[in-house]
Amino acid sequence: MPSWISPHIVSLLHFVAPVAAAAGFGGQWGAGPWYAELSKRDWAPPNLFFGRHEIAFSLVDILALLVTIAAFVIAAWPANQSASLLFIPYLLWVSYASALNASIWIRNAPAV
Repeated sequence: MPSWISPHIVSLLHFVAPVAAAAGFGGQWGAGPWYAELSKRDWAPPNLFFGRHEIAFSLVDILALLVTIAAFVIAAWPANQSASLLFIPYLLWVSYASALNASIWIRNAPAV
């Protein structure tokens, strides 16, 4: 993937996610706590990976973020399918980032 595309995708996802979440919050549905949790978790993996170079901890955290996004999509579905579907690209992007993180961790693991 070209290096210039990542910031554009991330910016778009960070615009769409709150809009999608806000679309469902008016209906008082149960996905609110999941959105709050993923908002907190969203900033940790890049800090752990790029800032601290803690690849294993970053992998654990990004997998937790992936589970949280999936839980949000499932919790939002009964009340607002549009909000739920708008999170699918975010889910795919974090899945891709998780695979990259895992690949880097595996390739740099110490020899046993």
